[in-house]
Amino acid sequence: MQRSAVGLIALGLLAGAAACHLFGVGGDALTSALLRVGVVMALLWLALPELLRVRGKLVWVLLAGALALLLWRPKLAPFVLIFCV
Repeated sequence: MQRSAVGLIALGLLAGAAACHLFGVGGDALTSALLRVGVVMALLWLALPELLRVRGKLVWVLLAGALALLLWRPKLAPFVLIFCV
């Protein structure tokens, strides 16, 4: 994943949210969706160097969390399997 591409996507989404808000295009739903996704992408852009350093550990932590969730709530197994596949 390229950090510059993530940053440009975040800027584009935030600019789109600002344009929708200023010009009244698309309504509140589109403006808020662009703003929320833009903020998440900007946070990902900030965290990306650290995420790349811990990528190997992250996989094991997510698998352990999924296993703990299955042991704690067995009825959630179909949902956990859908998100893991």
